[in-house]
Amino acid sequence: GELLPELRAAARTLADRVVERLGDVHARLVLAHGDFYDDQLLMNRWGATVLDLDEARPGSPLVDVGSFLAHLSARTPGCDDLRGRFLVECERAGLDVRGALLFEAAALLGLAVGPFRRLEPDWPEGVAHVVELADARLREHDRESAPLPVDRSLPQLRALGDAATAAPALSRALGRPVRVEA
Repeated sequence: GELLPELRAAARTLADRVVERLGDVHARLVLAHGDFYDDQLLMNRWGATVLDLDEARPGSPLVDVGSFLAHLSARTPGCDDLRGRFLVECERAGLDVRGALLFEAAALLGLAVGPFRRLEPDWPEGVAHVVELADARLREHDRESAPLPVDRSLPQLRALGDAATAAPALSRALGRPVRVEA
């Protein structure tokens, strides 16, 4: 709101909506990294080392899933395919993908000032884009939809029933970019 006064009201309303929904989350607390994304891992032949633990704290397991998704969405143009595959794998692992969208929206709001902080020449557009992404993720979270049946012979069915994961799945299958709005 301070950087772009024209976004102040919309960003404040969005932040209030995110905070309200986060207040309804009652998750088992785990040790959350707090700012997890791909650069926070150091990989070698012996395994992985987690870096930068200054924001570690008790939290929902979805804090780090949302953070990873937010960093991916905010910094990687055209990441829908990778993001969709990550969400599918999260669901396969038993994570609440719909809940992850709420945490992604929250993390995106935290990252919104990134283009300004990095002194990107088009930072106003970059900030607005990240705020729009946060709003889109919250709208995805808020969508009420009946759960899809799980059919082990058609594991892709669940991904195709969600706009966030359908586009990458259809793009892969058709060999061309596909946009799914609903």
